[in-house]
Amino acid sequence: MAPSNTSIKLVRNIPSGSPTLKDFKVESIDAPTKSSLKPNQVLIRTLYLSCDPYFRGRLTGTRDSY
Repeated sequence: MAPSNTSIKLVRNIPSGSPTLKDFKVESIDAPTKSSLKPNQVLIRTLYLSCDPYFRGRLTGTRDSY
């Protein structure tokens, strides 16, 4: 089966308020397959992803965010 394309949104910068569309960049890449792995690489499937407000403090370098 051929790899399918996946859209990925990457943060361009850390917003100072609520994020807007210009804070993200959309890229299209080929999805990895088992056959495309190099030695000692693994392919995982994410079942759950958490995006907590805690991350904002970690991204900005703030030590006292929580």
